[in-house]
Amino acid sequence: MEEKFVNAAVNCRKAGIDGVELHAAHGYLLSAFLSPYTNHRTDRYGGTPENRRRIVTEIIAGIRGACGAYPICVRMNADDFVEGGITPESAVETAKILEAAGADALNVSCGVYESAPDMIEPNYYEEGWRKELGRRIRANVSIPVISVNTIKYPQTAERLLEEGCCDFAGVARGQMADPEWVNKAKAGREDLIRKCMGCMECNKSVVLDGCLSCAANPVTGRGTMYGEEFLIRNGNGRTVAVLGGGPAGMQAALVLAKRGFRVVLLEKAEALGGLARLAALPPHKTMVAELIKTMEAELRELGVEVWLGTEATVETVRALEPCTVVTAGGGAGILPRAEGLRRGNVHTMEDVLLGRVRLSGRRVAVIGGGMADLETAHSLCGDNLVTVAEMTDTAGSAMYRTVRNKLLSILRESGVRLLLNHTLTGVREGKIVMARTGGGEAVLASDDVVLAAGRRPDPRLYEEMAAAFDRVVSVGECAAVGGILEATRSANDNVWFLLA
Repeated sequence: MEEKFVNAAVNCRKAGIDGVELHAAHGYLLSAFLSPYTNHRTDRYGGTPENRRRIVTEIIAGIRGACGAYPICVRMNADDFVEGGITPESAVETAKILEAAGADALNVSCGVYESAPDMIEPNYYEEGWRKELGRRIRANVSIPVISVNTIKYPQTAERLLEEGCCDFAGVARGQMADPEWVNKAKAGREDLIRKCMGCMECNKSVVLDGCLSCAANPVTGRGTMYGEEFLIRNGNGRTVAVLGGGPAGMQAALVLAKRGFRVVLLEKAEALGGLARLAALPPHKTMVAELIKTMEAELRELGVEVWLGTEATVETVRALEPCTVVTAGGGAGILPRAEGLRRGNVHTMEDVLLGRVRLSGRRVAVIGGGMADLETAHSLCGDNLVTVAEMTDTAGSAMYRTVRNKLLSILRESGVRLLLNHTLTGVREGKIVMARTGGGEAVLASDDVVLAAGRRPDPRLYEEMAAAFDRVVSVGECAAVGGILEATRSANDNVWFLLA
């Protein structure tokens, strides 16, 4: 086995690669040898800390013997975050041994799949939350230390370097969201960096689909078709009207502007963002607001004309004399089939998140167990007694497991009650009535009810424009309901080759 690692390094050197990194973190093979959590061997590769480290040191020695002065980095865990696993104290000793064995740098990470939220963090973690792990390793070795810290902003990376937490700041997911992250930071254009939202679409897509996706960047993982070198720049100043300023509308406008069209974006609200602006309001969702802000900056940079507070009527659009109309008007909410929904104590998710309704010291029933519902419940935690009622047997079924598990853990710790297989049938004075999936009826005491039962496509804007103009394209929730990833990808793909 060791020979295979050495041969791989030899091949990398022959191919002109500048160095190699041994992945000895996150529970993978070499990490499994290093950690007492997984290494229960009794031979010379287990039993003692020295024996557990042996395979990694032998591989380093083998690469050094075969490749000479060739850079070798080791990615290692500074904490497994599981009982019986690697601890910060044992990690320091491992780091010293790896340096003595000939490692040229250490890439410090943490977590295994059993502690997955701590390994690849969703949006509930703050930037730099693990910085002490890297700082501790760095204080005990003389070789460079790389450390990842859910870095979103260039200034965070600078601060970690200044504080002595690392010699190199690792920004992986940030560069999936924006491959030009470093160049934009260097140029002082942080405003144009599309920042990682911690939504975990990248990890989800790799694990479930075997390919890479990013909600902030619809081109990520698809550069062979949608790289800018393939963009057909044939706009020649012709006008395209984009109707709707949510993520789909903004992404469509950006692609069309890059193609050389004069783009006029009409948004009926007084601010861009659409439903994404609402999605940015629950706890730990501020990076969604950052995406909106960045896309606004991109629109300004490319000279897109943005008309806020403008209803997209046929007459308004016709006055622009567009060669094409792109409808991105969003979807429509779905109400459950239940009695009493017009009562004064029945509110929408929008009412709660936008502060139109303020609930305090109340018994609140949130109807629906999707992401929006669970995040709304999270926003209501505190002095409210919150119950989430979901008609299926799984809450957050469309969410990636790492995000779902972390959010459900937060809700449990906050005292939120979760009722599965319960369907709302009526709202009455001081209570709600629900039908159980297996039969029977349940009554829950409730002062207020919050509805967030999902959305459906709303094609009315598209149909209106299609009746008046020859070229009309529908993107986003106008065509199909989804999250930010689906919205930006729909927009990107539908206008990339438009009018080619």
